Amino acid sequence: WAKPAIDPNARAAVASAILMDSDGFEFVVEHDNWEAFRLFVSCATQWRLKPMGGVQGIDYTSLESIMRMQGVKHRPERFDQVRLIERGALARFNGVSLGDLYG
Repeated sequence: WAKPAIDPNARAAVASAILMDSDGFEFVVEHDNWEAFRLFVSCATQWRLKPMGGVQGIDYTSLESIMRMQGVKHRPERFDQVRLIERGALARFNGVSLGDLYG
């Protein structure tokens, strides 16, 4: 669902990836967030569903297991980053604006 392309304006050490979702929406993943984004994508089949429909969130025990299997360092930081990505995904899945989540 994503087509990676390296940002030509960024230096190699701090390169960003420009990705496109299935709707053609482009978004940037900064170098510092790349590992968290990879973890988020690795959790694609680990979402919990609400009994009456809708998405509740990522199964965090599965996320922790994925982090261990992938040898992720700085797990508390990555966990927080994945939760931020998850918040945006939940808003989109459930048709809510990010402003509504924080308001």
